[in-house]
Amino acid sequence: MYSEYHFLDVKDPDGNEYTIKLEQQYFAMGRSNNNDIILPDPEKIISRQQCVLEYEAKCWWVVDESSANGTYVQQSNNDTPINVRQQGRLQIKNGDVILILGRFSSGEEPGFWRLTFRDL
Repeated sequence: MYSEYHFLDVKDPDGNEYTIKLEQQYFAMGRSNNNDIILPDPEKIISRQQCVLEYEAKCWWVVDESSANGTYVQQSNNDTPINVRQQGRLQIKNGDVILILGRFSSGEEPGFWRLTFRDL
């Protein structure tokens, strides 16, 4: 049965943080206002619909929606980010971090949205 004790701890490229409670079984994410989770991006680095989170078969999955710069997951037990697009979809577990490129300027380190999945 679906449990509503799932959260995303969100940290934007500027370091601002907030938490989203996952109260439904499907979330679209991207820069468009039509998404359930809107990632503001005036530079248009993030795709209109970047990825989706879906609850299926008692697990949470992240699916890249053919985004321009990809969606990555850094699993809590692995330092190397996984390209979700290459996997088709990827199961996420407590402590895994979804990485979405949010800022890229020459001479600077790229800035990522970091969405840490929590399963209480």
